[in-house]
Amino acid sequence: IVEIDESKFGRRKYYKGHKVEVICVLSIVQRTLKRRIILIPLNNRNPQTLINIIKKHVYPESFIYTDC
Repeated sequence: IVEIDESKFGRRKYYKGHKVEVICVLSIVQRTLKRRIILIPLNNRNPQTLINIIKKHVYPESFIYTDC
């Protein structure tokens, strides 16, 4: 069982203050007793990039939970 989520870091709160670079990160969490976590910064968020990352880091027979 694997949980996959995408997060954005670096956004300004209430659009105040100086501009900051927004970084998107894909997190892959193994939901077993081992609780392995992989964090991958995303330069490109297109579907093919995400599919390639998932194929590289997740076993083919895994159950995937996501809100993407």
